Amino acid sequence: MIIAQLSDPHIVARGKLFRCPVQGVAPDAERMLREFDTAPYLARAVTAVNQLVPRPDVTIVTGDLVDHGEPEEYEHLRALLAPLSMPVFVIPGNHDTRQSLREAFRSERYFPDDGYLYYAIDDYPLRLIALDTLVTGKHQGSLDDKQLAWLDATLAAQRASKILGIFARLERRDHKPQYLRHLPRVWAYLQRSLAHPALAPLAAWYRVNVPPLKV
Repeated sequence: MIIAQLSDPHIVARGKLFRCPVQGVAPDAERMLREFDTAPYLARAVTAVNQLVPRPDVTIVTGDLVDHGEPEEYEHLRALLAPLSMPVFVIPGNHDTRQSLREAFRSERYFPDDGYLYYAIDDYPLRLIALDTLVTGKHQGSLDDKQLAWLDATLAAQRASKILGIFARLERRDHKPQYLRHLPRVWAYLQRSLAHPALAPLAAWYRVNVPPLKV
């Protein structure tokens, strides 16, 4: 699986300019404020990604996605990313705002409906997990206990599911019934992970498709 990453495009609204301090390469060079349009740079990057051979399977764009977190900036960002010929996933940076970003990409259906913008994508050979370290009004990022609990449950459920499948295959295909004695313990680990509210769809799938094991 090939993943392309674009980072910190700092897109502004159409007709506006991005303003930032720029320093020359000399150690004693003076820092000066410059204004320029960030859109052409992202457009060139999008063209370059589309021309890669072999083509990436997905592109991940990490923040700062826009410069002020305004809805019109995200509208401009979406238009610039639209030519990408593969699925695109975005992750916020400290200049982004959760609600405006969520609304701009709501149709993609990978962001939660509220709260943090963390998510997991299971449609590829490699699992994609995105975390939201945004601290509103601050430059630094942070992960709190709630988000770490989601990450723990998400990773643990995947691990337990994989082990259950491997042990069942060893018994059915390779005629090694001794592995079945480990299933109750792994099943208990899985149920602990599935208790997290964010994993309710996976828990429902298990209830429909997998008979419960006695622990």
